[in-house]
Amino acid sequence: MDSKKPINVEVIPSAPDLQDADKLFLNFSTTEYRKSKNIPEKDQRLHRLLELQMLCNLSQELSTRSQHLDLLDHLAEQAVKITHSEFSQILTWEPDGSFICQVNSRLQPADQQNNSPYLAPIASWLHYLQVINQKKPVVLKQDAPDISEDERRAMGLDTVEELWMLPLWAGSEKIGLLILGSNPSHKKDKQICDRLGQMTPIADQATIGIQRKRIQQNLEKSFVEIILALAENIEVDARSSHRHEYHTSTIVTTIATSFGFSTAEIQALQWAGLLHDIGKMQIPEELLQKPGPLTSDEWQIMRKHPVFGAEMLSSISLLKDVVPIIKYHHEKYNGSGYPFGLKGEEIPIGARILSVADAYSVMVGGRVYCKPRSQKEAVEELVRCSGKHFDPIIVNKFIELIDSGLIY
Repeated sequence: MDSKKPINVEVIPSAPDLQDADKLFLNFSTTEYRKSKNIPEKDQRLHRLLELQMLCNLSQELSTRSQHLDLLDHLAEQAVKITHSEFSQILTWEPDGSFICQVNSRLQPADQQNNSPYLAPIASWLHYLQVINQKKPVVLKQDAPDISEDERRAMGLDTVEELWMLPLWAGSEKIGLLILGSNPSHKKDKQICDRLGQMTPIADQATIGIQRKRIQQNLEKSFVEIILALAENIEVDARSSHRHEYHTSTIVTTIATSFGFSTAEIQALQWAGLLHDIGKMQIPEELLQKPGPLTSDEWQIMRKHPVFGAEMLSSISLLKDVVPIIKYHHEKYNGSGYPFGLKGEEIPIGARILSVADAYSVMVGGRVYCKPRSQKEAVEELVRCSGKHFDPIIVNKFIELIDSGLIY
């Protein structure tokens, strides 16, 4: 390539209106779709880029439209106020028999509440399931003789005098529970109010909110699956049998597991390993396939791929923890990396792990511009750059896993 020739980053075409989204969703990445649109083989890389951007735009639009549809926080807060309860909870029943508390609202300032979903204590599951299966409201009293102390604590019945529990069903589909915790003896007004009448419309709306949330989550899972499929052909050297993205993904999940990361953190790293080079879809093909060293101008373009990748995926909320890993995986421990020159613990731990895994996988797999190295040579290079390019703690863990035969 002529080094004086201006280099242009491939521009993503505008996505079509959402009225075509259903057609797009059905036809993503299919050979038949490309043939029907008369897309030449040489243009299929650009077409994949278009498909990816269309998908991300669709996800962003759905996310924007769904923000006002996620009613659960608002419903739980209103339930406390309307019924003069101490707390309200909205729980979902899961196919594995567990219960997830989606919202737990109390009479306290909103900034002091944490409404992140969490697994309800196991000791509460049997009572919750019994209430759902009865398909009618149940009031549990604190002094009920058939409830153990562990069960009282698990349900929060140790802090209130009674629990009002309303099962949530959508036709024949088991959804979950709306629960109110109340201290009726503490109220100045001792009259019995129509609490069931107050709870019923809230429960109906909670059922709708949960269904919409599940639909959104299922769509996002589908989006991620399609993005992974679109990203399969990012490989710089298509002739190589070494699948760099899968190898990298396996390494990062092995390291994360050995460090005791949570399931969600391991999942984020697995996806980051598979998608870390997706930004290269916006890098000109001639740069990716260039057999010799890149010029200074070419490097300026190449160094943008982590940001390109992060921007592509930023609209997919299911990938929110993946985006920073991809964005910063070319930062170096001593601050000499790109795109922002972060150093040490300024770099997210996931990105530091991916940096080691990516470098090793590239070395043993080779690239169009360099031959593969042996495992011994690759490890020696990681050790040489430990504390400079790479986090030494992660390098030490990596070597431990190599020696144990857990990384190849």
